[in-house]
Amino acid sequence: MKTMINSFAPEHKSNLARIQFGNQELSDEIKIVDFLEETQQGQYVISLCSELFSGSSIKVFMRNSKVVLFITEYVESANPTSVYVSDWQNFYPQSYTRMRSVSLILPGDNFFLLRHFLVPEKYFLKILLGQLTEN
Repeated sequence: MKTMINSFAPEHKSNLARIQFGNQELSDEIKIVDFLEETQQGQYVISLCSELFSGSSIKVFMRNSKVVLFITEYVESANPTSVYVSDWQNFYPQSYTRMRSVSLILPGDNFFLLRHFLVPEKYFLKILLGQLTEN
């Protein structure tokens, strides 16, 4: 997992080290930029950053002890040039969508998803989790 872990305050590093990506391909493209713990309310906020979040459709849900992101990515054809067929007709590269998923493995299995939202910059995704507490 590649994160900007060295730029955080010492009290946050232990929490960040316990979060792992379950998809190595996307782990290089999505960065954990913050992980805040509010122990009084039993809530956690995970902040992610990725260019994949811009212009893509994102669904977030919980599966066991993982936060799973489904990203519908809009992709252009790998061939950047058009193919000349005749003087009056061109074939252009076609765009398509592809589904990608990534899992964040959480420490423990008693979390539930409260909500997720993109902040105005569109590259940042915040995920708010609750934690079941025993009374």
